[in-house]
Amino acid sequence: LPSAHSVQLAYLKKSGEWCGATFPGIGNFQQLLEASNVASFGRGKETVVNKDIRDAFALEPGKFLTSFQLSDTSILKEIGMTLAPDVLDIRAELYKMNIYSSPNGLFKAHVDTPRGGNMFGSLVVCLPSYFKGGALVIRHNGREITYDWSSPSNEPTPTVQWAAFYSDVEHEILPVSEG
Repeated sequence: LPSAHSVQLAYLKKSGEWCGATFPGIGNFQQLLEASNVASFGRGKETVVNKDIRDAFALEPGKFLTSFQLSDTSILKEIGMTLAPDVLDIRAELYKMNIYSSPNGLFKAHVDTPRGGNMFGSLVVCLPSYFKGGALVIRHNGREITYDWSSPSNEPTPTVQWAAFYSDVEHEILPVSEG
């Protein structure tokens, strides 16, 4: 999905001040990380923070805005045709913005915790940015697909990347080595 323009991001700092950033070339990446919380994950009904399993940061909805609008793309239509062809209208709910950074940002193999009775899958959107490593690996029924969205430094036009998969599919984010 080529990005015709850069993606704008506004996020709320812990001081209550809104800041802006642009993908790619986010500028003060450290400031974005400082505005974020350490990412947790679900284990049954428990919420866990363990950097050996998930080394990432997260911004909750309401703490950020982005110019990327899923409704302006064909992503939901493609997901519907592929994963839910018998469903007339699917929708996506923003869960959070996860930030995996070097060195070693990762999320070991896991299956998502269902967030509601109508949830049938997960959608991962990667905003245009420059990084190395951090591939998304999806495994199911003995098959493995790797989405390597890292950017060679000579890539002139970064893109918004995405992947969608059923909720019971194991997936992981491999360690980010740069960016």
